[in-house]
Amino acid sequence: MHNKISTTFSDTSKERGFTFIEFIVIMSIFAIMSTVVLFNFKGFRSSVSVSNLVYDLALEIKTAQTLGVSAPGGINSVINAEPVITVLFDYSSGAFTNSFITFREMTGGSLGEYDQNNDVMIRQSTVMGGVLDDICIQQGQGQSSCSSLSGPVYISFRRPDPEPIITSQSCGGGTLPGFSFSTCTGRLKINMHAKDDPMRAYSIIIEPSGQVHVSSV
Repeated sequence: MHNKISTTFSDTSKERGFTFIEFIVIMSIFAIMSTVVLFNFKGFRSSVSVSNLVYDLALEIKTAQTLGVSAPGGINSVINAEPVITVLFDYSSGAFTNSFITFREMTGGSLGEYDQNNDVMIRQSTVMGGVLDDICIQQGQGQSSCSSLSGPVYISFRRPDPEPIITSQSCGGGTLPGFSFSTCTGRLKINMHAKDDPMRAYSIIIEPSGQVHVSSV
């Protein structure tokens, strides 16, 4: 005869959900983490936007330099019959507009001024995602001061020289034959910042030798 032994197991564990206090704490942590991520993403997006803009603009100036140096002659009757490629930054109402024009001089009149009827526009672009703060001339390699330019600023290139010809109403230098404005001597700096973050600033630097590079401020 076998005795049957029955064993009964009882589950003493109890299932329970989050309390209201625990739920509030978790949601607060989630909100803080989301805010940090969104803030960092906004700053990252702003930095990438203005960085791309600055390098695109620097590339535009380098392209104008390449076209000016390699363009075939015999187009223009001024300045040794060599064509001139110019990047124009307009200055109106006390501030630089967020646009620039790259064009090819085709007239025998005053060079440096854009003539819609005779000059050939290569590109007209609007600065998106950034603000053009200032264009200035810096004298000497170690100088921190930079003299701001007013009025339109022209950055021109002609064959066979890679050096820029910078002209403006406020340069105060001599006037080259055929050019309407006085020439600037020194390093040209184009200063910009991100549209939604003034602390993210860059400078496009054009050396007298023709070297173009970008520097963060």
